Amino acid sequence: MDLGLKGAKALVTGGSRGLGFSVASALVEEGADVVIASRDEVFGEKAVGLLGHGSQYLPVDLTVQSTPTELLRRFLMLHGRIDILVLNSGGPRNASLGAMDASHLGDGIGAALAPMVELVEGVAPLMMARRSGRIVSISSYVVREPDPEMMPSNVARAGLLAYLKAAAFELARYDITVNSVLPGLHATDRLVHLRDSGVDLDRMLSRVPMGRFGDPDDFGRMVAYLCSRWAGYITGQAIAIDGGSTRGLL
Repeated sequence: MDLGLKGAKALVTGGSRGLGFSVASALVEEGADVVIASRDEVFGEKAVGLLGHGSQYLPVDLTVQSTPTELLRRFLMLHGRIDILVLNSGGPRNASLGAMDASHLGDGIGAALAPMVELVEGVAPLMMARRSGRIVSISSYVVREPDPEMMPSNVARAGLLAYLKAAAFELARYDITVNSVLPGLHATDRLVHLRDSGVDLDRMLSRVPMGRFGDPDDFGRMVAYLCSRWAGYITGQAIAIDGGSTRGLL
């Protein structure tokens, strides 16, 4: 299926590795002009080499104040317009009830909420003027099943989901869609890090009804679909891509 993304101008934050890279790769395969942004220049340059198709890399630390606005300015200097915004950020430090202090909360909001909101606030008027656009956030399962050990992430990601739900309502009249995807366990380098940190991956996998880790390429293609013309009537949704792990009805 041709997703109609040839020539679309796409910005993917956190696109140098993991699921962000898989999304960037899927968009490139569909002919989009992709810019990835991340703070790790080594992985960023390596990623654009793998992506090809004129993809570009912008080094940026979105946790620094006003950096999201500067990133958007630099993107527009490269492409003149933005058709697709994919929001992806690393998770904040873990903390449980009683162990979370102001710094944990600040880190969570500073990494996974505030810069994402600033980017949407920046691109929304541009997309409204063109009466088209796609915004997709790579979120987390914790927005449906809060994890007691991940309080900062619970707060930040649920806050972003609420903001994007309201934004979807406001932007729908301009044919701009806003959706979130909630990844489960996918076979990325993060799993390697977890394993090396002593995490029992078999125990984690036992909670996945499909009995396997997700394919990052499949995840990327799902996000690319949400960015396509075929997904023009899907907005305000939070879609779990987790092999059936989420137990909730909604």
